[in-house]
Amino acid sequence: MKLSGTKRIAVLAVFSALTAVFYPIPFCFLLPVLLASIWFDYATAAILGAILGVLGYAFSFLGGSPLSLAFVAYPYIAIVPRLFVGIATCAVYRGLRRCTRNRDSMFLKFALPAGIAGFVGSLVNTGGVLGLFALCAGDAVFGETAMSVLLVTWAVSGAIEAGVQLLLTPAVDAVGRKVLIRTGLKSGR
Repeated sequence: MKLSGTKRIAVLAVFSALTAVFYPIPFCFLLPVLLASIWFDYATAAILGAILGVLGYAFSFLGGSPLSLAFVAYPYIAIVPRLFVGIATCAVYRGLRRCTRNRDSMFLKFALPAGIAGFVGSLVNTGGVLGLFALCAGDAVFGETAMSVLLVTWAVSGAIEAGVQLLLTPAVDAVGRKVLIRTGLKSGR
């Protein structure tokens, strides 16, 4: 749904707050951005992706992990990939909804596109962050052996995150869609 004016500001404020609350939760921090990308337009998705990136950069000052250190040294590793998370999720969901629009099954109509879109959004996040990390901060900061171990560890974590989003996004989408329809922010189609 395309938002304008006051509604867009309100939606961005609510989802930004949810993103800040969800950010420290492992494997679930992308959920508010993924859901907003499914429910609203590309612009809202891109803005929330940028907010997620800025929050990732801000939260990196609190953590002591190697990824946090890379975010502090190279802020674009935290921000640039997250811009594309919302856009990719929105594009995948809209494309799949076009294919499943005339189906009678609610699973095929809504849950399957939402799950796949959440899965793809998570893969875009993991792939983008790890790719930029390997290109920019890799061997120079951690050395070749440590870099290999870190990338494998983060790739496994990213796969778990993608699986969680595959299952969690459709479940939360089903409940959130009903709320949005009742409040008039979304049509029932």
